[in-house]
Amino acid sequence: RAGKWRWALGLLVWTLLIKEEAAIPVGALGLFLALTKTPRWHGLVLCLASWGYFLFVTSYLLPVLLGNSYFVQDFYFGHLGSSKLAILLSPFLRPTAFWGSLLTPGTGYLLGGILVPLLLLPLRRPLLLLIAAPVLLFICLWSSSTGKALAFHYHATILPVIFWALLEAVQDHGRPWFNWRLPTP
Repeated sequence: RAGKWRWALGLLVWTLLIKEEAAIPVGALGLFLALTKTPRWHGLVLCLASWGYFLFVTSYLLPVLLGNSYFVQDFYFGHLGSSKLAILLSPFLRPTAFWGSLLTPGTGYLLGGILVPLLLLPLRRPLLLLIAAPVLLFICLWSSSTGKALAFHYHATILPVIFWALLEAVQDHGRPWFNWRLPTP
């Protein structure tokens, strides 16, 4: 079992080195594990380490390496605040900008385009959807009009979680949720 954890940790580190934004859903996975699995501290450590890594890399490392004084992606959230803390607190400091960006027809179309073809079944597993929630929130708050379009790659991170929730929803403790046999007369 220790070997599996070493492999998982190694692949996790590799993923974070390739794409710093992967730390967001990995941190959410840690939060999910902290809420649902024991020992809970494993998930909490994963959550805090991932989100701490994301903040370090995007606030200090990438700006230094790229010669900028800011993380390039912060531009897309400028309508919410001028710093990561201001963006994080924008539901309270700039509620009109935050909720106005979040609650749009585009957000409804995005959620509908993802969930309606799956008969809304992933909604039966809200704790699993917690893993996708931060990335989905970023997509919905992004000031780019292409962010909410299903035709682009921005949703690649959340789709595996949506399908995981779908698979969990159609199972009832190991028994199929749907009865595939035809009723007998």
